[in-house]
Amino acid sequence: MKTIGFACTTIFHYIHFRRIAEKMDEKVFFIIFTPKLVRDRYDRLESFFISYNIPYCDFKDVIEENINFDAIVSPYYLPSFQFINPNIKKVRMLYGYAKDLWNYAEWNKGFDLILTYGPYSEDRLNKMAKTVNVGHPRFKYDYPVVLKDINGETLTLKKDKPIILFCPTWGSMSSVQQFLNIVEELTEDYYVVIKLHHGNVLSDKIINWDRITLNNHIFIFDEHTDLFDLFPYSDVVISDYSGAIFDAMIVEKPIILLDILDSNIDNTGILNLKHMQNVAKYDIETINTEEQSLDMYVRDLLPHTRDLKKMKELIGNILCEDFNPNYLELNKKLYSYIDDLAPERAVCEIMRVVKDQKKDRKIESYSFSLINIQKLKKFIEKIKDKKIVIWGAGEIGQVLYYWLKRNGIRVSFFIDKDKNKNGLMVEDIKIVDDMDFQKEQNIFVLIAVSSAVEKIEHELLVQGLTNEKDYISIFN
Repeated sequence: MKTIGFACTTIFHYIHFRRIAEKMDEKVFFIIFTPKLVRDRYDRLESFFISYNIPYCDFKDVIEENINFDAIVSPYYLPSFQFINPNIKKVRMLYGYAKDLWNYAEWNKGFDLILTYGPYSEDRLNKMAKTVNVGHPRFKYDYPVVLKDINGETLTLKKDKPIILFCPTWGSMSSVQQFLNIVEELTEDYYVVIKLHHGNVLSDKIINWDRITLNNHIFIFDEHTDLFDLFPYSDVVISDYSGAIFDAMIVEKPIILLDILDSNIDNTGILNLKHMQNVAKYDIETINTEEQSLDMYVRDLLPHTRDLKKMKELIGNILCEDFNPNYLELNKKLYSYIDDLAPERAVCEIMRVVKDQKKDRKIESYSFSLINIQKLKKFIEKIKDKKIVIWGAGEIGQVLYYWLKRNGIRVSFFIDKDKNKNGLMVEDIKIVDDMDFQKEQNIFVLIAVSSAVEKIEHELLVQGLTNEKDYISIFN
């Protein structure tokens, strides 16, 4: 029996992979590929897995080879992949259409297999790795008759008023704040279901929900709920630049888009690339940003506005005109199959690549590789007798810690300038927010903070440390 892992950094990833895992005859684990102590991502995932008795482990079990995986299925490339056994096959399952520059970036070359929805994604990814269309793994015909939102409110198929389903993206492209300015007014004529992006839940802490949670015409769902379970309850879908647009399209829901970004942005993926440099490295200046991303292209096909008053008018028009969305031609490009058999196809392809004896490619030589593994391996023997300090107790710092441990090297301290981490522990290793290196003897610092390498190196130089003698950055 083979062992297959599904890499999750949020509960949404579990929801996306769940039906594939259920079709597996192999041993399956969901892997928490997110660090402890960073927001509440790890604890939120672990609590969810424990509550629902879901078999899980975390990234240290992969790096330390406590569990021997044959393949890991992931939503996107993870820098941790550079630290794991190269014989583990890496499979990407596409998780949405939107933000093209991000979705089809060079990091896709790090996979042995990419499972896509249809011709549009296949055409953009088949030059990166072996690509097979399987359809959408969350498309299904069955759905819960009753749903409970995050406040315990019951959503049923109400008929006395139409239901609006609002599903925004996250971060600077999100229309959440703008939509909240109109949501209570909308409840005069509609029920409103808000499906939060997992990024909203984990990052957008400034949103104040208190004033709307008491409104019994508003229902709020987070990443615990599959968007496809909400579509049967909706009469019209409102979004912005989210992949939810194309999920709604496959089930032929009327869609209205809120415009937030400046009109000169043609490819929203550039914003993702800038904000997710912890996944891979990019030379932003050389990337062609003129090609439209799909979420911008569909604005020529779908009603859209940045005027909130017009938004209400558009909703009324769509519902009054017995709107019949004509998504047929675009859906043919987006989806090779519109059925609920994608999980079975995905399992078949995953097992096929697992049985393939082809050896892993040397991904450290790819230009997208964030970590300089070759440099690390070069220093491994030199630093065995030194007092090792990892600067950065985030995702990459913690992954580095377990990799060093696997190679017989003990870490003495973590340094992290985040005051919230000061005094906390990664296993039995303490996190401090400062260190007087001039008082330390036989020390070696590994810099594991990609966003501040130059600043950290300057601080180390000021304290009398020398590059490659006393410290290195682990990044390319």
